[in-house]
Amino acid sequence: MSPVEAIYSIAFGTALGLSIAAPPGPVNATIARDTVTKSRIAGMLVGSGAMTADTIFLVLTLALGSMLLLTTGQKGVLFLLGAGILFLMSFLTIRMFKVRDESLKSKASATMQMSYTSGLVIGLTNPYQIMWWLTVGLSLINEFGPQVIVGFFIGIVLWITLFPYLLDLGTKRFSKLYAGVMIFSITCLLVFAIWFLVQGVIFLIGV
Repeated sequence: MSPVEAIYSIAFGTALGLSIAAPPGPVNATIARDTVTKSRIAGMLVGSGAMTADTIFLVLTLALGSMLLLTTGQKGVLFLLGAGILFLMSFLTIRMFKVRDESLKSKASATMQMSYTSGLVIGLTNPYQIMWWLTVGLSLINEFGPQVIVGFFIGIVLWITLFPYLLDLGTKRFSKLYAGVMIFSITCLLVFAIWFLVQGVIFLIGV
């Protein structure tokens, strides 16, 4: 592969990483929640946890390939597990929203390490994240080489750095933005929890 082709592959992967990381979803909802209730670093840690899950799936995909293909029943169980986690996070976010005061950030800072765990758990219990690596991810590596994956992770790092920064900046300048971010976070988590629950039931019924 020539240097120009390598640069193209990295640029393509970066654009792909940004396009996948940016849309609303449970990870971004949790990044938003932890950024406004804890700190910018906490939001970045959520994204880092989710990126760790991607790294794990990448390694497993390259090492095991088709052996990781899930059965219908396994997909159903994983969806239900993910739904349970998202419902729990929705409940915790609602509690944070209700009890917001000046001491909230100081209390939350003591549990900031949970931000990374939250992102990791959401990533590991998302069946579509697994299937993405087994299908799209593997195809991209075969087509563009490992450089595209380098670009993919560059795109994710850019997003999980810029998104919390802009949120933190916005909430400091516009106090009403806090409520909007929290409502967005709660709504996204509940919608995806319900969707995961429905998908889990559908997969299990089809067993």
